[in-house]
This record gives sequence, C-alpha cells and structure tokens, in this order.
Amino acid sequence: MGNQFKPRIFTICFGFDGGYFTLGGVNSTLHFNELFHVKLHSISSLYKIKINKISFKAKEFHIIKEPIYGIVDTASTDTYFPLGMYEDIINSLNMYCSEIDHCLAESNIDTTDNRYCFKISKKISFKTFINSLPIIVLHLGKGKDKNFNWQPKDYLIERINKEENGKTHVLHCLGFVGKR
Repeated sequence: MGNQFKPRIFTICFGFDGGYFTLGGVNSTLHFNELFHVKLHSISSLYKIKINKISFKAKEFHIIKEPIYGIVDTASTDTYFPLGMYEDIINSLNMYCSEIDHCLAESNIDTTDNRYCFKISKKISFKTFINSLPIIVLHLGKGKDKNFNWQPKDYLIERINKEENGKTHVLHCLGFVGKR
C-alpha cells in the first residue's frame, strides 16, 4: 500500500452525530469552526499530539504547565487523562466551582463509574448551568490560533439515574476520566 494519500494529512471533526474522519485532505464543508493544523508525533501505531498546557479560559487555572503528549483516538466516547492529571483537572474545577456564580449545580461522584457529575436544580435552566461552567483550553501549538476551546456542552454527557426510591433524575457528567 505504501504512502497512497497525498498530501499526508488527515482531518478530524468531532460532532454530536458521530463526527468525520477524512484521509488525504480537508473537506471544509464538514467543519463549522475555523480549522488549524497540529503536528503529529507518531510513535508505533499511535497518533500523538503535543499538548503544551491545559487551562480554563475564564480564569488562569493552569492545570498542566509542562508539555505532554495526547493520543488521538476517534473510536472512544470518553477522553482519557492520566490519573494524576485528571485529579489536577478535578481539583482546578472544584476551585473554579467554589467561586460565586460558577458551576450552578450540585456536584457529586456518580458511584456507577466514579464519574464527576452535576445535578441541576429545577430553579436553574440548562443554559444558565452550561454558561456557569469553564471552557477548558487545550494549548496545542504555537500561538493562540492553536488553542482548542473545549466547550461545556461538548465535554458533558447526560445520563439518567434511578434512585433507590424509584425516582429518576438527570445528571450531567464529565465526558473525561482518569486512567492509571
């Protein structure tokens, strides 16, 4: 097979309805946001990208300060972080949420899979809740044009939980977890 794709490029668009993976170029009609390129650091069969730092857009919470490598995986629902980094993100999120008008929901750990979740009060609209959460910024390349702003609506997963008394409630859980 060899090197059949010219140019040697692929594009990924993460979307609500599955997203897109294109080999050999870019189909700009499939993307809603501006595109940017990130150099791949391929080791063995994994595609890795360099993440210079992770922060919250609204506040200068620098979750990682030294570059790390993330693996591009288009087949997974969750985003996986090393356990220590995940814990740093959660600690930063807890600090962010402790401030007035931030994270306008009750937070807890869902014991089903130890996922960090929010339970919205009936007094708060979903839009108000989403707007109270931080935008997580992945700094991927040189300059601000290489920052990926991970919006709350994109990093949350909705799930229905059933309580022991038979009542159900909606949880909005983080779509990323820590792995050893």
